[in-house]
Amino acid sequence: MTKTGKLLFLSQFVLAAAIVVCTIILPQFLFSRDQGGISNYGVHRETIWPFTIGFIGCGLLVCAAALSLPVATAHRAGLRTTLLLVGGLTLLVAFSTYTYKVNRFFDLVHVYSAVLLFVAEVPLALWFALRLTKTTTARWLLGLFITGFILSGLTYFGLIHVLFMAETMTTFSFGVLMILAVESVSIPTN
Repeated sequence: MTKTGKLLFLSQFVLAAAIVVCTIILPQFLFSRDQGGISNYGVHRETIWPFTIGFIGCGLLVCAAALSLPVATAHRAGLRTTLLLVGGLTLLVAFSTYTYKVNRFFDLVHVYSAVLLFVAEVPLALWFALRLTKTTTARWLLGLFITGFILSGLTYFGLIHVLFMAETMTTFSFGVLMILAVESVSIPTN
């Protein structure tokens, strides 16, 4: 695995570990009939530290991965820009979490930054799965991502309430697609 791939793997591991720890501490967001989003872990005293470490760590590691990617081809240059975008939006979502319950303005900043991240991920997931990776695994991950995206949309419009599950599906299927895409265009380096 390349250095960039290792950093992306670590970003996803840190995020997954944080979500698992937060879910153990406050499981109601996963198990309630009206699921809240993962961001709810960023506003509770019991889970703010694992949430912060997981999300800020993930965003910073994705940005570090982007900067570690050697840019020798157009695909790699596009991939570097993409990773910086995803890392930056992840950080924006994380930082906007801490204030979203203060008032309507901060709530909208958080909601729209999360929506922007999700919407940006759609064409990127398609690019990763159908143009860069082109594997059966990537297509399955793309299907999982699209399913999570649809569930997020249905939750956003109030038709169902499975935000936690939808966010988890999109987050980790997209994360694995990022790793596969980077590995498919990279030359192994230490």
